Parts: sequence; C-alpha cells; structure tokens
Amino acid sequence: MGAADSVRRIMSGQKLAQLASMSMAGPRVFSVWYAYLPDRDAIIFASNRNRNHSREWVADPRVGGTVTGEIPDGLGDKVEAVSFFGEVRELSGAELTELSSVYGARWPNAEQMFPLADVESGTVDMRFYLIEVSEWVLFSEVDFPHSPRQSVPVPK
Repeated sequence: MGAADSVRRIMSGQKLAQLASMSMAGPRVFSVWYAYLPDRDAIIFASNRNRNHSREWVADPRVGGTVTGEIPDGLGDKVEAVSFFGEVRELSGAELTELSSVYGARWPNAEQMFPLADVESGTVDMRFYLIEVSEWVLFSEVDFPHSPRQSVPVPK
C-alpha cells in the first residue's frame, strides 16, 4: 500500500474535515461534513453563504484542511491524518447538479435539509463548495511507522 492509497482510505472513511480560511485577523478554522472525490483530488461540502469563511473565500480562495483517521484512545497510540491545500469555489450550473448528487449520496438527508432546487434558486443560504486539492500530506504511523510524513503529489 502506498501513501496515495492511505490518503484515499482515510478520506473515504471519515466524515468531518477541519478547514481554514484567511480573515483580516488571520486564519479561521471550522468543521464541515464532506464527500471525497478521489478521481478528481477534490472535496465537496455545503456551508451557509453568510458564514465568515464563505465570504472570505470570495477574496482569497486558498484553503487548508485536515481529516483525522480513527481517533486514538490516548497519547502514544498510532495516529493517522491527511492534510491538504488547494483552492475552494462555490459550485453552480451543471457542475452543481452533478456534484451535489455525490454529496447527497454520502449524506442522504442533505436534500431534505437544503433541497438542490432551493440552493439553485437562492431561497436558502446553503451553498455547495468544491476544494480542488493541489497538495496532500499524509501522516500515518500505522502504514509508515518509520517515516509517517508522506507527501502525496496531485497529478497536474
């Protein structure tokens, strides 16, 4: 198993990502429910367009994030996490329709909470966002105990 396989395993198996945006005061960190798109090296999530981070990405689309693997029981247990960097953008049009269905497959109650037709028409404040990852960094004491930090290139 290579580092890219470990990234796919962790990203596919977890639910919450911690993301960071840049505000005038510095980084702002928050959590989102996400769906992972391994064939695109991308992550889709939903967020309210009125949140600080949603507004900040209009000015600066850079994003960083992390997803922790299984939560260890205590200090000294083996740890796994994936960090990533890239750019985020709000989805619209045909891409919104296509990728929101991926999110909906992962989170079936999303359509009831914020129906796609309402997102498209703007009658709800929820929006779908896509992170196009430019760099993955794996930290896995499970798969790579002697060298846990592994950079995983994204094909250009």
